[in-house]
Amino acid sequence: EQKRERREAKANARAAAAAARDEAAAARREVAAAKKDAKAARAAELRAKLDARVAAEVQRVLDRLTMQVERTVERDLAKAELEKQPLYCFCRKPYNPLRFYISCDVCGEWVHGMCVGLRSRHANAIEKYVCPACEDSTQQRTTWKRPAARLSLKALAIARVGSETAQ
Repeated sequence: EQKRERREAKANARAAAAAARDEAAAARREVAAAKKDAKAARAAELRAKLDARVAAEVQRVLDRLTMQVERTVERDLAKAELEKQPLYCFCRKPYNPLRFYISCDVCGEWVHGMCVGLRSRHANAIEKYVCPACEDSTQQRTTWKRPAARLSLKALAIARVGSETAQ
């Protein structure tokens, strides 16, 4: 009977050891599954953060490109608007209200005073203005109301200096 009890005890011990091994294996599987789930959750979290960063960067690039396109469109519209304006003078620039213009009495072309060497203060002394192109083609010349008006700026400056020293 003792042998039988020992055999039963050994069988019970083996069964208990097997049950313990099974429980340990199950626990290891649960730990591995929990680790796998935690790793998957962390990966999902990182993926979400990365997606948010990518979306923000894409939006930033799209905003920058949109601004560049808007600037280009505005520039092109302004250029098209300028192209619609008539061009004046030999330099072929659109009208600028800040510049002095004079019209040729032969061809009617408006030219910048600076482009033909005239200042606005000379305009009242001109009787008939002939632009350089018409001077070449018609042999006509600009006529002045009085000879003193033809003095060059250098001559005027010399005259001023001379009058100041005389005083």
